[in-house]
Amino acid sequence: MVYAESFIASRAIWEESKIREIILTRAEPGNIGLSSVGAHLLGGDYPADHGLYLKIGPNGRTVLAPIAPGLLRPVSIAEHRLLPPGGEIILTHTERCVLALDGEREVEMRPRAQTHLRLNPNGPYVVDARKAVAVAARVGKFIL
Repeated sequence: MVYAESFIASRAIWEESKIREIILTRAEPGNIGLSSVGAHLLGGDYPADHGLYLKIGPNGRTVLAPIAPGLLRPVSIAEHRLLPPGGEIILTHTERCVLALDGEREVEMRPRAQTHLRLNPNGPYVVDARKAVAVAARVGKFIL
C-alpha cells in the first residue's frame, strides 16, 4: 500500500485519506484491514492465484470497508485491475510517500522515484488461521 506520509514513524495506517494505492495478494470479504477494500469491491470473486491493484481517488466506485478493527470507512476507488501471477506494478508519486507492507509503514519513497512490485506466485505461504483453529478444535487440541 502507498501512503502519503513523509516518515515511517508510527507504523500503523489509520488515515484512509492518505492511502494512494493498494496492492493485494488476498482480498476476502470476511477480513478486517485493507484487503477488505478489494474484497468489497469485487465481492471476493477473482481467481485465487491473482492479486488486485487499487488506485484510490475520486470519480470511481466507493465501498464501505473495515480498514482496521472498529474503523468502518468509505473508500473511493478510481481504478482497479487484476494482477496475474508475475504481473508487475510500477509506483511513482510526486509527493513523499511510504510503502506499507501488511499494513505497517516500512519503506520511504522519494518523489518521482519508481518502485517496481511483482506478484510472486511462489510464496510466501499463508496459514488459514480459522481453518487451523477449527481443525485443532475438531481433533481435541484445546481439551486439557
